[in-house]
Amino acid sequence: MDSLKARAYQYFREHPRATGRLDHKKVAHELGLDYDTEKQYLYNLAHDFKANLKSSQGLKGLNRHHWHGWIYALKSMSREAAVAAGWIRTAARNRYVCWKDGLGRLEWHESGRIKVWVKKPVSEGKKLQLLANGFCKTFLISDMKEFIEWARTLRMKGVHCAVDTGYQMPYLKVDLFKETNGFVLTLGDKTHPTCAELLINYPDWQEKNELLFNQGIKTIELNSQQIQVFSQFMSDLSQPKPMSRDDRSVV
Repeated sequence: MDSLKARAYQYFREHPRATGRLDHKKVAHELGLDYDTEKQYLYNLAHDFKANLKSSQGLKGLNRHHWHGWIYALKSMSREAAVAAGWIRTAARNRYVCWKDGLGRLEWHESGRIKVWVKKPVSEGKKLQLLANGFCKTFLISDMKEFIEWARTLRMKGVHCAVDTGYQMPYLKVDLFKETNGFVLTLGDKTHPTCAELLINYPDWQEKNELLFNQGIKTIELNSQQIQVFSQFMSDLSQPKPMSRDDRSVV
């Protein structure tokens, strides 16, 4: 039966979507088994191949443990109104206000920058739901179209991912690219002994450069508009004006 198991696993490797009853009948035909009498055995093989993480045949997935990012508040938003609606005023030096729930937390600073922390397992829906809990349910934003457009400006600052290999990994930490690219690779850590951990952070210098670049683009656009207005003014000024009929200087 071990050879049958190996042949079944080979079939599942070649056909990763083989999950239905018809697929199991094809496996039974390939192995020379009677499907009606061995269908439970085939089902168990398929289940072990796809779901049993202790087996080397188990699927290895990427698990995003924690995610944090930032977004800037709209001009119509008020920190005082947020505190009145349920946000917590902290005793921190930078005087940020905080929102916490089961999905994560939000830190709203005086500069208008809002830090977003999402708990595992991380998904796009949880990010949007956390923002909706902090701003829509507290009526800081009442227009859903405005909220959707604003939520699109949410940016990633860092993420912690773990890939389970199923084996005890030797401890290794590679932080050579931490300052330049914000990337750290860790193997065999005590918290995840069988995982390869990826710590990704958006570098501060890159964020500042992007902010300066965006400000420069806005300045250029504003100057271009002002130059166009000034050029139009000078053009109108240089054109001769028609004389009025009651101008007494005309003989």
